[in-house]
Amino acid sequence: MKSFFKIFILSTILFLSTLLANAEQKKEETYNVAIFENWMPYYYVDKNGKASGFAIELFEEIAKDIGIQYKYISMTNLNEFWSLVNADKIDIIPDMSITNYRKEIMLFSESTNTFEITLYKRYQSKNLNTIKDFYNKTVAVVHKNVGVNMMKRYPQIKTRLFQSRFDAFYALLSGEVDGVCYPKPLTNYSLKKLNLEDKIIPIEENILEIKRAIGIISTNKGLDKKINESIKKLQHNGTYEIIYQKWFGKEKRLELSYEQMIYLVIIIILIVLGCLSLVIFYSMRKNWLMTEKDLKKELDIRTADLQEVNEKLKHLATVDALTNIYNRRYFYDVSKQYLEIAKRNEQEICVISFDLDKFKDINDTYGHQFGDTVLIEFTNIVNSFMRKSDLFGRIGGEEFSVVLQNTSIENSFIVAEKIRKKVQNFAIQNDDKKVHFTVSIGIVSLSTEDTIDELLEKADEALYKAKENGRNRIVKYNEI
Repeated sequence: MKSFFKIFILSTILFLSTLLANAEQKKEETYNVAIFENWMPYYYVDKNGKASGFAIELFEEIAKDIGIQYKYISMTNLNEFWSLVNADKIDIIPDMSITNYRKEIMLFSESTNTFEITLYKRYQSKNLNTIKDFYNKTVAVVHKNVGVNMMKRYPQIKTRLFQSRFDAFYALLSGEVDGVCYPKPLTNYSLKKLNLEDKIIPIEENILEIKRAIGIISTNKGLDKKINESIKKLQHNGTYEIIYQKWFGKEKRLELSYEQMIYLVIIIILIVLGCLSLVIFYSMRKNWLMTEKDLKKELDIRTADLQEVNEKLKHLATVDALTNIYNRRYFYDVSKQYLEIAKRNEQEICVISFDLDKFKDINDTYGHQFGDTVLIEFTNIVNSFMRKSDLFGRIGGEEFSVVLQNTSIENSFIVAEKIRKKVQNFAIQNDDKKVHFTVSIGIVSLSTEDTIDELLEKADEALYKAKENGRNRIVKYNEI
């Protein structure tokens, strides 16, 4: 009997020890989480190894909520990801497109966002509004991007392959292509960073919309339910909204839950009731309101007239009447402020000087009215490459200058070269003849200069060197 009790006690102790060991092991289990090094706004890893992005912030909030340990495994592409998955070295990926193939080997959480593929165009392209409008046009696609396969659905559209989205953007701005096919979240993020949101815009029609979610390797069953519960909690308390707005702005694409739909219906009903109450209230005071409007009408008219006059005076004081860009005086005033900001913040700044080649010959041959047309068309070409932060002004006659903030001399040269080529290939019809013209360009970057006059003087020296070397070329001041 005593032997039986001894065996029973030893077995119980062994069983409890095993349970405690398994519980401790489970408690300390660390999940391997796959992230990508540079895929903004979803993923980014800086030089110090710190991860950020929409997918990272959302996952870290979920991990904190459900109490799991994890470590990041950084990679550069999906091929590397699938290799690690096959080797059982990955447990979770914070954000991935949901496809039928992937659902066979992975579990997915509730959708956290929508990945849209669409076409982008130049702001001036008013006639390109649908996918069919791009038939017989040329669209830029990026190497190893989903846009390449998307465009294969439309054999009527010609494509041109680029190595990066940025090369595709500049090709669109310069008129080399008519559109760009690229994922909407990545494009909007890049255009915002480049200050090109007013130059490149999406069409309203999407080619494809793919739901994205947190992917969980199938061996981690049960983890997907915990993650789904956490996602709902973050949506309800507003944390999800804050993270989404931070990385994507206001264009939120997420399916509403049943509870959120109920709240939305209640809010709409309250708004409608409020509007009806206002209509009834103001209809009861109609006579008084009409009297007040009559008394204020004359004052409003006078105020509007005064504001219009002030706006016209301000326009005349800052803008060149012919080309509608900044005049010499205003350009100098603002460029001084740009220079002070650059020096104070130790930022790069470049000045580009332009001078149309043999402009006097154009005036003498075709007349001053045609010469004015040349100046206007040249201004339009330069403006097509300008960002919101760039400063463009007419210094006098056929001389123009541009100030580029936060821009290296190498990138300034790229912009200047695109402008030079566009001008060289441009022609203006004069009766039965097409007239071509060219431009010489000088570039200088901030080094030891104290005033904007010194920078402009050096840019002009580089410009004159370009003239001496045969015109229709670019010279950097530091290479003179």
